[in-house]
Amino acid sequence: MHHQTRRQFLGAAALAGVATAYGPLSLSDETVAQAVAQDAGVSRDDVDPTFFMGKIVALGTNDEVSLVNLDGALQQLKLLPSSTWWKEGVWNQSPVAVGDCVFGGGEHLLNGGMLVDELWANIMNRSGEVLDVNGLTLSLLNEAGVREDFRLTETTVVEGPLDTERVGDFSSITSGQDVLVIGFGDPATGALTATRIVAFPPAGTAAPEGPLVLTADESDVLDKAGNWVAVTRGLASFFCCNPHPADSFCGWFCGRTNDPSCASLGCRSDNNHIAWPKLKNGCTAGCVSCCLDNSFPRFACDKKLFLFNNCTYESKYGHVRDCGPNPKCAPNDCCCSGHKSIKRKLDLTPCLFKGLGGKFDRGFIHVLVAEQQ
Repeated sequence: MHHQTRRQFLGAAALAGVATAYGPLSLSDETVAQAVAQDAGVSRDDVDPTFFMGKIVALGTNDEVSLVNLDGALQQLKLLPSSTWWKEGVWNQSPVAVGDCVFGGGEHLLNGGMLVDELWANIMNRSGEVLDVNGLTLSLLNEAGVREDFRLTETTVVEGPLDTERVGDFSSITSGQDVLVIGFGDPATGALTATRIVAFPPAGTAAPEGPLVLTADESDVLDKAGNWVAVTRGLASFFCCNPHPADSFCGWFCGRTNDPSCASLGCRSDNNHIAWPKLKNGCTAGCVSCCLDNSFPRFACDKKLFLFNNCTYESKYGHVRDCGPNPKCAPNDCCCSGHKSIKRKLDLTPCLFKGLGGKFDRGFIHVLVAEQQ
């Protein structure tokens, strides 16, 4: 008798279940996560069954979408009247299409499909140094040393210090400036358009961090989590892992190369994985500004960490599977209720970023990081 793993069964159910009525036929998140984790040979903490990621290959009737996920399996998504989606820099306007690279969250169904809560199409980010702004084109030397050109529009937002934002005004962007560009790519041509540019301040503009003093909310969540001790607080953005074969669906969409020192463990964009700037194998991310001092912890690959988003009150576990990012001064020192993060210190996979309440079109979240005692 042919043996099917649970993951293959869910995929087969999705293929056969296009005509299945979408209703309360849902599996619990825990049931799905345990099954997927068992089949993949990974930790339960790595898996988030409410997350989806892949390339759209077909559009069905009644707002049904078929995508190929990172395992090469077909998965069905169902857009509801309550679903929200981001595409080409706007919400709920441009329809999703075949060829779009998407990720987001929703409710897992018994037939292997998912009811969509939020979806982002063709969104990406790049960190690097501005080479030039010529009219409505920004040229960037990204952290991989590759030049990329971004189209600017009248709705592109430039975010500067103290939450200042300028729309369609690029006069403050200068050559040599460090920026994070958030935008979207054309799946057919690979052309890039910037929707938000986060301008990092130069070195020396941020005050020293001083000792880590926990807020009442942070102390409370760590007490409930158990034997965890806070090690740092900082900004985190999202990144895509390579060289997982399916991660290269869209080229520009997942362009980061996985650090070879963690390659034996693997890094998956659809799992709860972390890029940490100092690893025990000797890898240390390059410093642009706001360099990390000697007291900043150096972790081993696969180190399990506890993360808490001060602004959304979401918490997740994740494993270190990559080296990076390059530390930088934070563009803003406050995001909500007085919580401060003055340095960009780590990157999260889209799965973990979304699970902590991150909005990909904004680019950053503020997180508290803790390790087990």
